[in-house]
Amino acid sequence: MHPSDSNPISESVAWLRQPEALGAVPTQSHNFPKGLESWLHERGSMTAALAEYFEQRPSVQVHFSDVAQAQPWEAHLLGIADDVPVFARHITLHTGPQAVLAARSVTVAGGGVEPMLRDLQQTPLAEQLFQDARWRREGEPVPLLEAPERAGRACLWQDKHTDDALLVEEYFLFDPDKN
Repeated sequence: MHPSDSNPISESVAWLRQPEALGAVPTQSHNFPKGLESWLHERGSMTAALAEYFEQRPSVQVHFSDVAQAQPWEAHLLGIADDVPVFARHITLHTGPQAVLAARSVTVAGGGVEPMLRDLQQTPLAEQLFQDARWRREGEPVPLLEAPERAGRACLWQDKHTDDALLVEEYFLFDPDKN
């Protein structure tokens, strides 16, 4: 699925239209921007936390949903070889016209999680992960930096029934010190 560009996005998140991942890399939490530290450690639904922060429920815009290639660090966290195809879903969450979060969700292509990701369409993934008891988050969020101005986190999720893995990357597109 390659949604139309009827809702243009800024060049800073134009990568969302492509199968490639953002050039982010895992980093140490001490390198993470200070104003975003509480967001890095958010344990609940990021969608719900953003809804509370911005005082409105975010809407979802899907930019890419198809087979892609994992970055080596993504493959490592998923427990797969670097050359194993993955299914990726790239979205932005918007509050009004402002994109406040970009996300990339990655799982093994053809695996048990792919149909769930395909079927989400405009539904936030958090609704599935936090409402279905079979999902559990594994470990602590991994801080990500793409550039000094773009920080995010990666959370690994496991289906307790099938052991299928899902990596959810979330990139913050707002500055909490300015909002």
